[in-house]
Amino acid sequence: MISSIRALAASAATSLVLTALPAVAQYANEFVPAKLLHQGITTHSIAGSGTVTVQVQVNADGSHKAIKVISSTNSGDNAAAMEIAQNSSYRPAHRGSTPITSFYDFKLRFNGRSVVNNPPEGEQGGARATTASRNQAETLAVQAVKVAEQDPAQALTLAQRAMALNPSSDSKYALGVAQAANKQYSEAITTLKEVHSAVFADPKSPTTAKITVDSWLMVSYIRTNDTQDAQALAAEIKRLDPNSRVVGQILGNAMIVKARDAVTARNYDEAFKDFEQAASSGDPDVAVTAYTEAAFLIGRMDKPDYKRMQSYADKALALKPNDALANFSEGVALTGEWASSHDDATKKKAQEALDKADQQAKAAGNESLSLQVESFAKKYLNAAPSGQSGGGRERDQDFLRG
Repeated sequence: MISSIRALAASAATSLVLTALPAVAQYANEFVPAKLLHQGITTHSIAGSGTVTVQVQVNADGSHKAIKVISSTNSGDNAAAMEIAQNSSYRPAHRGSTPITSFYDFKLRFNGRSVVNNPPEGEQGGARATTASRNQAETLAVQAVKVAEQDPAQALTLAQRAMALNPSSDSKYALGVAQAANKQYSEAITTLKEVHSAVFADPKSPTTAKITVDSWLMVSYIRTNDTQDAQALAAEIKRLDPNSRVVGQILGNAMIVKARDAVTARNYDEAFKDFEQAASSGDPDVAVTAYTEAAFLIGRMDKPDYKRMQSYADKALALKPNDALANFSEGVALTGEWASSHDDATKKKAQEALDKADQQAKAAGNESLSLQVESFAKKYLNAAPSGQSGGGRERDQDFLRG
């Protein structure tokens, strides 16, 4: 019967909520600056060539007011620039999907006695992108990032549609994320480097946006074995936010991916080494996952060392006592120990761990895991006594023998 336990442990391990991608800031919560929709006209005479930048307050409801001239190379054009800015229309800034009030720096260029038209962001080759298409592209981009880890193929389709509608930095970011999710790391690097340049060139870009782009680029560099560029980005993230956990998450996740590859190759010694290194990355969530996967790996082996399995589970629980999978691995380990010792105290501890795992799984809405836990407890810990359904000493021996 122990082979059934190994299969169950394998199934539980594959349901761990951790992917090869970093737990970075959600794109849906990022700041998107205000944008020019249509450039207005002026009734003022134009003095001559020059550049004038006007600060415009764009309110959440789309209304706006030209506040002041920020800079000018020809003061004679200032009045015309202020009037154009006031007569223009703008899309308000957004925090995720919520419009917010912000400032837009409108740079106007004058050539002789005429004003040069500024096409809205995302227009290429003079083709004017409609407001509807820009909004639709942004919606598709946000959705692409949201589903990237669960459905990479769908994410790529959504991002490509966003790019076709409006090849803005938002759409390119979504495309880069989708490419990375589909393991198209070289393509992701090319795409995300463009986004990186745009985000870091904009003085209004928030730190969270910069770290998010750096994170996906760092993942892609790691997966292409580009250690030098990955380390450079890690240093950049630390400069942006010395308290950021992102670097530890990325490095730890990369080691977990490496450990899983070792498991597939049945190189278990290397797998345990990689899990330990992942756990030492400095991020507690990554450590919990690494220790729990290591515990379940032991349960899958031909001759499980349940004491060792419990030690890994204990390490995970020390960091996150209410983790459902960590408690499940603890329950499996204690059940294995009880099958050998027939110690009532050990059985009680096993039941408590499994009950807690079941409760936490249900609280998290993970019905599949809850069913696994309950099935395991019923089959291996709470089977009917001998003479009713083949339980008792014979069942214990089968449990041990496998």
